[in-house]
Amino acid sequence: MRYLKRINLLFFTSFTLFGPALAYCQGNRQESAQELNEAGVALVLEGKKAQGLEKIVKACEADPQNTTALYNQAGILMTEGKFSEAIQILNRTIEIEPKDLAFKNRLAEAHIGMGDLPQGIKVYEQILALNSNSTKVLQRLGTLHASQGNMERAEYLLRSAYAQDPSDLSTIKNLGTVLFARKDYQEMLNFLTTAKQQSSSADIEMLISVAHDALGNPDSAVASYQQAKKLGFTPPQIEITPINQ
Repeated sequence: MRYLKRINLLFFTSFTLFGPALAYCQGNRQESAQELNEAGVALVLEGKKAQGLEKIVKACEADPQNTTALYNQAGILMTEGKFSEAIQILNRTIEIEPKDLAFKNRLAEAHIGMGDLPQGIKVYEQILALNSNSTKVLQRLGTLHASQGNMERAEYLLRSAYAQDPSDLSTIKNLGTVLFARKDYQEMLNFLTTAKQQSSSADIEMLISVAHDALGNPDSAVASYQQAKKLGFTPPQIEITPINQ
């Protein structure tokens, strides 16, 4: 029976029981875990992470099936760079609740944090199979595939994300970059020209300038570059660090 309600806040969640009857059914052991978990979350949000983690660990010990406390414990470990420990906890959490996408999402990010992008992608693909309409998952997974050089899959996923939310700047920029990487410059230009009608920005204008340049349209490239500057684009500056002798 599902009796927890998670509230995402930073890496942490708390939960409430739906009624006295459920509290009675679960018994004092679960009540104690609830109190420990919520006290731990409160301490973390006050900036007392070590004390908060201690409380949440005790909640997990009081009730090893308390997936909310396990989820919170893994989140805190991730903020400390302890991704391997977090992964172990999240795998145990998913064994308890295999269909909970929040747990899988955190597991994917833990693998990515540890530098294991292929495994992170694998978990995100599992999430997508369970929720194919998530724009955020489509965008994240498309970007990850692009980072691994899987441009065909990246383009498909980012186009799917764009179809659901054509105003998302990150999706537009990432898809434009993928099209550039695939050397599909005309399609890149066509897509960005259409996309900027929904969400014009300096970055989009700069990508349009790059597309024009790749197509051998120097005048149009310069015009788009000037428009990008008007919209706030700042060219990267070379920093020269003095050498201490």
